[in-house]
Amino acid sequence: MLDVFVDGVPSGHEAWDVTKNVDGTIDIAFEAVLEDKGAKLSGSGSLSLAADLTTRGARISLQTPDGAVKGELVTGAGPMALTLSRGDESRAVKAEKPSNLFLPQPFFVGFAELCPVFEAEKPALVEFPGTPLTLSDHRRLPASAADAAITMYTVERGALGKTVVACEKGELVAALDPWSGQATARTGRKSVLDALIHATTRQKPKTPDEIVEDDFTVTVPALGKDVEAKLACSFMKPAPIPAKSAEGAKTPLRFPTVAFFSGSGPQDRDEDTVGPGGVKLSVFKSMAIALAESGVASVRCDDRGTAQSTGVFEQATLSTFVRDAEAVVRAVRLRPDVDGARFGLIGHSEGAVVVPVVARAEPKIRGVLLMAAPGRPIPDIAVVQQRRMLELAGLPKEQIEKQLEAQAEVLKAIRKGDPLPAMVPPSERGRIESQRAWLKSHFDHDPQQALREMPAMSVLVVQGGKDLQVPIEDADLVRKGLAAGKNGKARLITYPNLNHIFAESHGGALSEYSDPESKVDATFLTDTVAFFKQAFGAK
Repeated sequence: MLDVFVDGVPSGHEAWDVTKNVDGTIDIAFEAVLEDKGAKLSGSGSLSLAADLTTRGARISLQTPDGAVKGELVTGAGPMALTLSRGDESRAVKAEKPSNLFLPQPFFVGFAELCPVFEAEKPALVEFPGTPLTLSDHRRLPASAADAAITMYTVERGALGKTVVACEKGELVAALDPWSGQATARTGRKSVLDALIHATTRQKPKTPDEIVEDDFTVTVPALGKDVEAKLACSFMKPAPIPAKSAEGAKTPLRFPTVAFFSGSGPQDRDEDTVGPGGVKLSVFKSMAIALAESGVASVRCDDRGTAQSTGVFEQATLSTFVRDAEAVVRAVRLRPDVDGARFGLIGHSEGAVVVPVVARAEPKIRGVLLMAAPGRPIPDIAVVQQRRMLELAGLPKEQIEKQLEAQAEVLKAIRKGDPLPAMVPPSERGRIESQRAWLKSHFDHDPQQALREMPAMSVLVVQGGKDLQVPIEDADLVRKGLAAGKNGKARLITYPNLNHIFAESHGGALSEYSDPESKVDATFLTDTVAFFKQAFGAK
């Protein structure tokens, strides 16, 4: 028996009944239950493995909030194929590339007998529908003395991300999906999973001794459907050496300052998601440290309703985030250690949609850095993003087109203010409706107009060449929008090997965002510092 956890919370179980046959083949019968965010998913079935631990066949039954789904995997002379049935409807998915391994989602049973393959360190396995598995890391897992023989393996699964497993003498003890936060451990071996999580969790960068960081709060009054929010913020600056006035009294130094504004989704002040899994690179803190080391102060805030900030994130729209940003800028410019005449803005992804609106109305902004900036409405970019993710996952073209058509119908209804299409499953309706107001606010906003209306100032647009969330062509759209207004001298820097969070990409999977080995690119940090030093110049 294995216990299942999501974000560290007990969320179900998996039971595996493994039969090892005399001819070396293996049969696995399983049943599983997973509960997450109030939704329950149960599954059962069987896997048949060849002597080399590749998949010979599989039968799976799932009970979802939208009804029962059955799947049958067939291998043989032709390509591996999976037939999915729901009621009277059925469809077949064929492997786009020769495949020899099937890992049923969202369960871990597919890894049940793979530890011997990982221990040999040569997994000649291709996951259906066509993603080669590779090992990017393996090491002894720091745990108790009783667990001294356990080895951790990081299994790279292409666009599907990665799975980290703990093996002990050929047996799987625990497994973790670092991106989603879903994990499992054999009953009674939770300590191994805890060690696995600790070993794969990135620690936030330490603030250097020569830098001062203090907390303060910005209050955003209630307006319309937005409740009051108290934004928890950090102000980072070089450790000041007070100057003396003509009368001999010490006066505080005033620093050129920038304010950071994050991308979509609830994130803390470092632009990390809260809890296990998700984004864990601390992009904004890394940038803030680099700026402080060069003499530039900065302010970073937890999103409303996130981490230490109050308010309700789920009800927020684009106008909400603009109001929050304007409140932060007004508050920080009043600080005695801030030089309000040398002030800049940094926006990342959705934050790069917010920043031009703020810069349009806020006087005397000297410099703006737009990171992975959308040049068109974010919902339109979501369609491109979805296509790229489905292609990387190896799904057949006809299935990709079908999913994109369904997504387009949903977005069309939201754009027009119509009810959701009937084909949207009941379990998905609540999630989509909760995002309706936010999506509609972006449909109603013209990023190009905001870029055209920005006052003349120093502007730098930066874009990762391997960004899967904001296509690189959007950087050109942003520059064209700036050039159509008063910022024809805006610069664009592209970094061919960087992803959406400006770290080196090794394949493009979203799981890179939580990789403890990832780092914010040094050249990008250098360019950021140089830009603001030039933009601020002398008083």
